[in-house]
Amino acid sequence: MEEEKKEPFDSKSVIINKVERGNFFKYTTIALLVVLIAGLAYVVYGDKFSFGEDIAAKVNGEKITLSELNEIYDSLPEQQKSVMSKEDVLDQLVQLKVIYQEAKKEGLSVTEEEASEGLNLLLVSAGMTREQFLQGLSQQGVREEDFIKKYIEQMTVEKLINKTILQNITVSNVEASDYYLKNIAQFAKGEQAVVKHILVGNETLSKEQKESRAKELLKKVNKDNFCDYVSKYSTDTASVSNCGEYTFGKEDPYVEEFKNLSFSQDVGVIGTVNTQFGTHIIWTVKKLPPGTVPFIEVSEQIKEFIKAEKAKEDYDKYFEGLKTKSKITVYDEVFL
Repeated sequence: MEEEKKEPFDSKSVIINKVERGNFFKYTTIALLVVLIAGLAYVVYGDKFSFGEDIAAKVNGEKITLSELNEIYDSLPEQQKSVMSKEDVLDQLVQLKVIYQEAKKEGLSVTEEEASEGLNLLLVSAGMTREQFLQGLSQQGVREEDFIKKYIEQMTVEKLINKTILQNITVSNVEASDYYLKNIAQFAKGEQAVVKHILVGNETLSKEQKESRAKELLKKVNKDNFCDYVSKYSTDTASVSNCGEYTFGKEDPYVEEFKNLSFSQDVGVIGTVNTQFGTHIIWTVKKLPPGTVPFIEVSEQIKEFIKAEKAKEDYDKYFEGLKTKSKITVYDEVFL
């Protein structure tokens, strides 16, 4: 369920970047993992603490402990803390508890297999390996089994929201087109590079060995066999099915070394560069001049945004209805 804190919508970052980048690029920074986990932190820590009398709130008899609240808040990135208070976090926990209880009443459930598949898709979309994910969990002090259990609860909540709200909302082509025309300036884009790459990032190899292997491959690879070499040798599993292709602009949050080579070498050139993830063999396929993203390329993303905006209003009404039927006690003294 999306965070309900009201913040201004940046359509360029949400819609344009989604179109230009496709899946989150794996080589941005490992900090993406922290954001991913923190974004789910509201549901991760439930079984991690002993349920003593340090109660922050009760929802229909179920406790939310102060220890749980403090641990979750302390785990958030500083940027998120700047816009979200501890009271806001508690409010989110209460909302989640209310919605999850309703989902159970409706008989909705998610199996471990479904959760595992959902998590795998989440990792692929983030361009993240399972090893990186588990490392992030460890850094957050969260056990994998606890995460999966709480992820199941989140997916159960999402099922309820989809059943009661999202599936009843439609957005027409006219609505999407109208939004596009009224916000046309937000769909401007700078120069972009289209590249294909092979990542030699084998964890069993040293930095020198990765670079040496990439140099050997560079002698054999060409435009005709590039995709074959991607399939055989690239450790960037998120892009293998697409021949290692990415499209991005100079301002996009990709690793600087990767961006610099992609834009600095001429179209058609294949070169190598080292990053924190290994050695990349990069073919700069083409460079796209500045312009405006065509409507056809962003129409579905615009519809998703409009649908989300409509859903926010419907969700507020839906939650308020559940709230009036719930017994919620918040112990304000925990914030003193």
